[in-house]
Amino acid sequence: MIFDAFEPIARQEVTRRIPQADIDNLKQDLESKNIWEIRRAFELTTFFFHTEQQIQEYNKDGTAEFIRRKFYELLKMYDAFDYVKFQSNFIAFDSKENFDKNFESNWFWYSRR
Repeated sequence: MIFDAFEPIARQEVTRRIPQADIDNLKQDLESKNIWEIRRAFELTTFFFHTEQQIQEYNKDGTAEFIRRKFYELLKMYDAFDYVKFQSNFIAFDSKENFDKNFESNWFWYSRR
């Protein structure tokens, strides 16, 4: 359908609508999960852990899925037109270790990947 062409833009808008205070509160609520940073870019939000090993561990033990569900709940609060589906790609995981090693701790270079 023609409306599908607008779906990525609508999902971006949902992500942008979330106030930074809500992102900060989520990060604080997930403090025990070793989250270094939460960065939004377009329709994708990246949760940065400290190490690559943490990503592997959290994918195995269900922590990554827990975080995905918590963030989805937050997204849905701002999704007036029901564009974000749980099956869609709205979250990613990365590490400070990768950011420092491969992007020289530079957000500009990271955003160009």
